Amino acid sequence: MNTFWSIIIYLSFILFLVSTTTCSTKSTQQTTVVFSNILIPGSWICNESKDTLNKRALCRHGKDSLTIVQDKFENLENKSAYIDFLMAFRHYHFETFFDYIFLDKKVKRLYRDSITIDTIIKHQNHMSTAIPCYGCNIVAQITFRNQKYAIPHQLNSQLLLYFEQYKQTFTHKPGQYSTYFNNSLKNGLSFVQIFEPSKLLITEISWNKRFLSSKSIQNVQFIKN
Repeated sequence: MNTFWSIIIYLSFILFLVSTTTCSTKSTQQTTVVFSNILIPGSWICNESKDTLNKRALCRHGKDSLTIVQDKFENLENKSAYIDFLMAFRHYHFETFFDYIFLDKKVKRLYRDSITIDTIIKHQNHMSTAIPCYGCNIVAQITFRNQKYAIPHQLNSQLLLYFEQYKQTFTHKPGQYSTYFNNSLKNGLSFVQIFEPSKLLITEISWNKRFLSSKSIQNVQFIKN
């Protein structure tokens, strides 16, 4: 009898260990995060908000953390000097610029999305620019048909503050533009904003300094719905 109960107790103990391990594995399981149309490769544990108007997710992996916010362009503030210039060029700068380079009026609109923004720098009084501008505080250096041009532009006070506080790096591919904001302050938060003109959608991903030093935000990819 004692042997029988010893076997029962032993088996119960084994089952308890197995069930505990299984529950523990399930509770700490790390999966690749898909938030709306954003895929972040890696093992992240995320909590998503249920607010459909302002989609938000907080993701963690060890001591690293990511905050993802996605919303309509009108509601999520654009902080990028590059995107501000890009939208301004698409709406009105292109007219003056193409007049300057004597582009045929009939094809102006066909080429307004054909520029490449190389970099943006602060405007200086001595700078020579392709078109005049009074009160402009930045200059976008662009490429069009393998030629370089300097186009002045005026940022509002809030955008100028972001431009001065963060080192902004701009990358683009068809239909999608990303601006990386690197904060040089010790405890400063860095982030990236992705802009899709066709959807007028801005997605903002923020990361802490540990994440910045240990992983690359370039790993963010997009999935087409």
